[in-house]
Amino acid sequence: MRIRAGVPTLVAAIAFTWAAGPGFVALGASQAPKPTITLRVLNEGAVDVRVLLLAKIEAARIFTRSGIDLVWLDCEPSGSVEWGSVSPCQRDLGPTEYWMRFVTRGRLPSREPTGDILGFTELEESRTSDTAVVRYAAAVDAAEKWRAGVDQILGATMAHEVGHLLLGASAHSANGVMCGY
Repeated sequence: MRIRAGVPTLVAAIAFTWAAGPGFVALGASQAPKPTITLRVLNEGAVDVRVLLLAKIEAARIFTRSGIDLVWLDCEPSGSVEWGSVSPCQRDLGPTEYWMRFVTRGRLPSREPTGDILGFTELEESRTSDTAVVRYAAAVDAAEKWRAGVDQILGATMAHEVGHLLLGASAHSANGVMCGY
């Protein structure tokens, strides 16, 4: 398993908290600042803003258990870069910043079959554009199949893909948010 450079504290917090179980409360946790992950969101799939907001709340709820805060930065999907811009969406990624793209029918990595894949993560050694991609149409189909809210499916998928951004491509588990269905 490859651990992403620049986030060892976040990885340790996730591993420790999940291993400790749901009743765990760290001594002095209220005094220490929580680790934060910033996700730059590109809504290329035109997901309804209310559904997207509820999905963000669901993903944040999932990460709260591990003591990590998620910060959402909504960016325009135009793709154009304006030289000298002060927009936080156009600066280089920081050590705990990643892209989160929502697409209707995104291209899949060539090694993956198409079908009902909800998302995937594009990791680069240079860490210049690590990206999680969530496929909205697949989430709608899964919500119907599993009789769940689209926002719940999107939120869980987002949390799963952020897990890959932090822990690498091989970070699946037998159960929990990192379980591949």
